[in-house]
Amino acid sequence: MPVKETAAISLLTPKAMLMNFLYIPFIMLLQEHGEQLLILTVLMFIDFITGIMKSRKLCKKITRYKFEIGAYMKFITILLPFLFAFTAKGIGYEINSFISFVIGTFIVIEFYSITGNAYTIRTGKELEDKDFLSFALLTMRDKVEETLKKKFKDKE
Repeated sequence: MPVKETAAISLLTPKAMLMNFLYIPFIMLLQEHGEQLLILTVLMFIDFITGIMKSRKLCKKITRYKFEIGAYMKFITILLPFLFAFTAKGIGYEINSFISFVIGTFIVIEFYSITGNAYTIRTGKELEDKDFLSFALLTMRDKVEETLKKKFKDKE
């Protein structure tokens, strides 16, 4: 099969079509919130490294499973603002300030995690784990539900 035909066929695979479909909204998100996403990514990397250091200090073995779960959670955390922005564009809302709030919340959560890891590294005592990510996500969900109810009431 000639190279041109192979390239054309590979562009039409489901994976390639999905990547092309998501590329434009992702670029739009980067244009609006690129600086915040960069800060979040750097803090996530620092959190990941300090988490490994914390495990070493507490003499806890880092399994491949635990390492993968941590990486997946970081990926999901980066993916969530993109999904919020993509959904908002899809339903016709301009909610850039809300997306900035979501990313800002994740930045604060990562900072809290880094400070908790630093405390453990310094003292050898583990802080009581407060799951601020779940709290933040539940708060955001409630806020979205409240906003949607308000919008639908206004339209009636």
